[in-house]
Amino acid sequence: MLHTERKRAKRLVAIALGVTVLAGILCGCIYTPGPEGYQWTALDDKVLGDGEILGMPVSTRPSVLGGGEGGAAPGNYYLVQKDGLFGLLNIDGQWVVQPEYQTIQYGSGYYLHGASPAGGEYTLDETGTLQKSGWPETMGTAVSGSYGWDPDAERFWFAQDGYFWASEDEPAGAVPVRRMRLYQRPAEEGGDLAPIPEDWERRNDPDFNLEALCADRQLVTDFVYEKIAAQSGGLFAVKRDGKWGYLNAAGELVIPCAYDGCRSDSPSSPDEWKTQQLDEQTMAEYLESWEDDKYASPCMGGYVVLYLDGQAALYTDEGEQVIPFGAFEELTEVTDGRCFAKYNGKWGVLDLGGTAQM
Repeated sequence: MLHTERKRAKRLVAIALGVTVLAGILCGCIYTPGPEGYQWTALDDKVLGDGEILGMPVSTRPSVLGGGEGGAAPGNYYLVQKDGLFGLLNIDGQWVVQPEYQTIQYGSGYYLHGASPAGGEYTLDETGTLQKSGWPETMGTAVSGSYGWDPDAERFWFAQDGYFWASEDEPAGAVPVRRMRLYQRPAEEGGDLAPIPEDWERRNDPDFNLEALCADRQLVTDFVYEKIAAQSGGLFAVKRDGKWGYLNAAGELVIPCAYDGCRSDSPSSPDEWKTQQLDEQTMAEYLESWEDDKYASPCMGGYVVLYLDGQAALYTDEGEQVIPFGAFEELTEVTDGRCFAKYNGKWGVLDLGGTAQM
């Protein structure tokens, strides 16, 4: 009886697998088994081929400090590099922008900027349509400068292009700030605000040039972070002692600073440098600086991707592990409860609704 039941169970498994394979054939896909315990479906080779998915083209770059509603805006497309060119793919595996652009950089609006085919510079609007010129205001509420906090006067200031302004109205919500005291220069020197010389001289001192999080005119952290990224999904990625973690708006460390930077605003730079006939030492210095400048993944769809020693994991915005390190070779940001995940060298779509927390 037991032997018969086992044979019957095996037949059912074989039938189920056959149905899955048939469904894949009918939809033009090639069935690739995924990791046990995860609802993962391989992408059609005709779509991606040997291409690589680089993640959502959104930025939480620390040099762009935005408050309130600023920060990474959600999207439903992912940057892909295929045959040396860049394009955009949505989570359903459909091309939003075909891979035909030579260089990619993310702009201050947190979306794709500077996609450059032979015809010139383009930006991408909120519908995923490339525009010849201009910058759509709907692309986010980024601040292409930085806020600071004057501890003596207990006031905010804003700096852009080397100029400083006192901010009468405090920024909405929590905002990353740098520390620097200001003074009113004499009329003969312009009469504007400027950093006091002592602080200005220390602006590149690692022990002084640290950042904090400020909310409701109160510091909710000390000046202990080397970098604080723009807000994304209610969290701020923060770097301390060379490692990244995440704060909430109250300044509480939700995920400890123990992880590696993994993203760049200029993913095409290494390929561009290779065409410039740089000497080996210069090229090595450029690549080292590019690696050191990588920052943490934004919080999207309620999840963050963490990297440690080359392995990826997925955590919730409350710090709970969903996908452990090493289960997949690569993971991307989440949209609509799904993300791209690389398994055994192949990219696929991972449905988190069918994944138990590990």
